[in-house]
Amino acid sequence: SDVLTRASQTVRENYPENTFVAKSAVTVTYVNVTTGNRKSAGNTFQALIVAGLNKNAENMTFVHLLYRDLPWSEGAEAGIMSFDEANSIMLPGSGTEGIEQLSQLSNIQIPGQWLYRIDTEAVYPCTHPQLQPPYCDATTPRRVNNSQRRPNKTPSSQQTPRPFFNHFIKSYRITRNQLRRHILPVH
Repeated sequence: SDVLTRASQTVRENYPENTFVAKSAVTVTYVNVTTGNRKSAGNTFQALIVAGLNKNAENMTFVHLLYRDLPWSEGAEAGIMSFDEANSIMLPGSGTEGIEQLSQLSNIQIPGQWLYRIDTEAVYPCTHPQLQPPYCDATTPRRVNNSQRRPNKTPSSQQTPRPFFNHFIKSYRITRNQLRRHILPVH
């Protein structure tokens, strides 16, 4: 399918594992998600979970987060979470007004897109170990001019691998009824 072809290509272009072939994918789309007391436009984003094989027939799983419209930030968080929050990867700006910039920033140099391998003992914030968070576009940490508005930088402790156990994606806290209203069938 077209989704599997594009997912395979995205992983091959961004990870050292250039033989990955996607075999299955699940897309979760959230459209116009808001808090229960907000009346204006909400956030739109997707999580694509992709499973496949490399040339050695080893299983690999990735999550591709896609952020398009993020007009509000009140309490919004995004990242790869574990039961132990100290071992979680939070995307830049998570929990702050800076989260609205997720649609312009990236760890794979495509605005609004974030890609993580999630099937190994370690989850890295960047696709290559030599790249530095939060944007994974340099081998040395960025110098940020304090007068520029930027999302919070990822702590340097997130440059090390994170143990993987029961990771899940946490984007926004919404009620079960809100979730039922916003899930769309994927064709």
